[in-house]
Amino acid sequence: MKLKGISLFDLIHPEEMDLAKKDLYQFMRSKLLAGSVTKCRLKDYSQVCDQPVE
Repeated sequence: MKLKGISLFDLIHPEEMDLAKKDLYQFMRSKLLAGSVTKCRLKDYSQVCDQPVE
């Protein structure tokens, strides 16, 4: 499965956008991968993968 050449923010559900941006900003400021978890809904899963979902 490959991520198509699109922005991560193009995939995020509009109702999740503020939280996703906040989480990403905090991750970038901390410069640490440990303890960073972001969960959000996608607008459409078919935009993410180039194979059909089974």
